[in-house]
Amino acid sequence: MALVPFSHVNFELYSSTSRRLIGIATVELGELNFKTTDIAGAGILGSYEVAVLGHLDNIEAKITFRTLFGDATDFLSLNAHNLTLYSAYEVFDAGNGKRKTEQLKIVMRGLTKSVNLGKMESGEKSDTEITLSLDYLKITTGGKAVKKKIVEIDKFNYLYVVNGIDQTSDLRSALGL
Repeated sequence: MALVPFSHVNFELYSSTSRRLIGIATVELGELNFKTTDIAGAGILGSYEVAVLGHLDNIEAKITFRTLFGDATDFLSLNAHNLTLYSAYEVFDAGNGKRKTEQLKIVMRGLTKSVNLGKMESGEKSDTEITLSLDYLKITTGGKAVKKKIVEIDKFNYLYVVNGIDQTSDLRSALGL
């Protein structure tokens, strides 16, 4: 059964208290950029750039609120913010010809890096933008019955899991963890 993704339908963002955050326009999940090192020397023609196991550059998430009001001001706190994003996306089952809705769940923890207060214009939204520096990120698909872990990154616990495979288990073992 081939599931063909159609589109992202909608999303909701919740705080650690399971409170639905109101007034969100967009959430940008950022990039995963690996720290790299160059390999060069005997037996290699030139150099070769490789990712260092488990080491990622800063992971940022950006949340844009329509206005500087209410939930947007919670991110002025310098304590960690625990967030869960639920996204509904539509897929087409090529086997039976039916559409269905799937869930994408994203759990994030991070500190506020910056707050762009936005602009003030009569009759317009302010586009207040919050940038978080994430130390934890977990993305899963599927509903309650069948879940698939796409990626889990925990920078403080040496955890880097991709498609259910722990990429850093040997690293933690070598460090006595």
